[in-house]
Formats: sequence, structure tokens, C-alpha cells
Amino acid sequence: VWYDFATIAKLAIRLSSVLGRRDHAHATSFAHNAATFIDRLHGLERIEAAIRAKFAGDGVAITEPVPLYLLQACGLVNKTPAAFSDAVENGTGVSASVLQKTLNLFASGAVHALVYNAQTSGPETTQVLADARAHHVPAVAVTETLPAGTTYLSWMRANLAAVRSALAA
Repeated sequence: VWYDFATIAKLAIRLSSVLGRRDHAHATSFAHNAATFIDRLHGLERIEAAIRAKFAGDGVAITEPVPLYLLQACGLVNKTPAAFSDAVENGTGVSASVLQKTLNLFASGAVHALVYNAQTSGPETTQVLADARAHHVPAVAVTETLPAGTTYLSWMRANLAAVRSALAA
């Protein structure tokens, strides 16, 4: 859900409310900070809208569903066989036929970028990443958790910039 800005806005409102009830002296500050944060989230949504305006309908591949909310908000179409991303996410292994269908996405030009979870790897994801690169399909690394030295907003801004850059390549 980190990649779904509407959900994050709801979380910020809820956190502000709960914290304000527990610490009445700072309730106004919590509400102000939540409003400022949500305004900045709207800035991220404007970046999504700009990507959508330019690249709506473009196909992308993923290794796991981690970035799907963001990619869908950008108007991009996940072309990855569900069996591939489900198997990677669940750690169950990918069948040879599903792996081949996924690799065909790069050879056929069906996708303009691979967005992969940099925090998980295995033989299938390694092969998909190598194949995407071999076919000159830009690869965008995303993570499930906040990278050290970043804020939520800078993390998501960097993810959006990387997606936009990959699509423009």
C-alpha cells in the first residue's frame, strides 16, 4: 500500500486524529503536519498524472505486485503473466512456460520497462532482469521498505522519476 497515495493520505489523516486524541496539546500541530504531508502527496499525484498523460496504455513488466498501485495510477498496463508475479511473491517457483511467456515480453517489445523489487531475488527474477537488459528494456528498481536516508515523499518521488525516465528512454 506504500505505492497507493490515496491510501497513504487516509493513513495520515487517521494518524493525525489518533495522535491528536492522545496528545491534545499537540493536536493542532498533528493536523497541520498531516495537511502539509497530504498537499505534498498531491504533488506526487500530479507527477503520476503527467506520466499518464504521456505514456497511458504503455506496457510494463513487474517481478512482484509491489509497485502496481503506482504503475496503474500512471496509466501503465502490467503485461506480466499473473502466474509469474504470484509465484515470485509467494516464493513458489515459476514454471518454465510462464517464465518463457515473461521473457517473450522483452523480445517482442510488448513492454517499455521492467519494474522489479530490488529486495527479493531468485533465479527467475535474475533471468528476467538480465533478459530485459539484453533487449534494451529499461529496468527500474523499487523496494518494499523505505530506503535509509530518505523520507517517504523523496522515496516515492525518486520512484516516479525512475519510471518516467525508463519510459522516455
